[in-house]
Amino acid sequence: MTRNSWILVGILAFGAFLRFWGIGWGLPYEYQSEEYKIIKYALKMGSGDLNPHFFEYPSLYLYFMLFLFGQYYLLGRLTGLFANTHDFALSFVKDPTPFYLMGRVSEAVCGVILLYLVYKIGKRLFSENVGLCSALIFAALPNFVYLSHIIKGYMGMTALLLLAFWKIVRAIEEEDRKAYLWAGALLGLAASTKYPAAPFGIILPLAYFFFSRNIPVRTFLLSLFLIPVFFILA
Repeated sequence: MTRNSWILVGILAFGAFLRFWGIGWGLPYEYQSEEYKIIKYALKMGSGDLNPHFFEYPSLYLYFMLFLFGQYYLLGRLTGLFANTHDFALSFVKDPTPFYLMGRVSEAVCGVILLYLVYKIGKRLFSENVGLCSALIFAALPNFVYLSHIIKGYMGMTALLLLAFWKIVRAIEEEDRKAYLWAGALLGLAASTKYPAAPFGIILPLAYFFFSRNIPVRTFLLSLFLIPVFFILA
């Protein structure tokens, strides 16, 4: 590994330490009403009704939490921790800690992924040093460290937005048609994770009209169409 690779590993390790340290704060008590809402509605969908009947958050994040809880239930059945769904529900009433930790850990993991994406974008647009410095600054930003400790979906949303931005950079620099389509799909998924991601759809037309020269109009229009399609599907 090169010197810069070791520096990047150190930055990612530092960011991971800040995001995972104290991740179980407050548990088993519930101090965040938003966390409880997400967990409650995700668990309710486990009864078989996949309509969350709750639209303060888009559905994709709730489905993701349902997936995590489903894996926990299957693991519990295999290991004898749960005999049936009643035991599973009772375990949440007795101690909701594992359910909260699953959501918080997923946020922290996305928070670390963000650092790598920031590095890659900074390196591609400017230089290796800019990428490393940007990732280091981002690693210690208090608000992003805080949001990596609570179940709200912001880290997942931001990770999807940065992936979409990365694809758009590729589309511009390499005249890559598929990258435009990927960007549209990722923007739709980001908006289905958190509504505030929706306005970032403006970057597609800005990229196309100001920077693209050889991308067909139909490719651009299809990428725009994929935003609401993937939002609705998710």
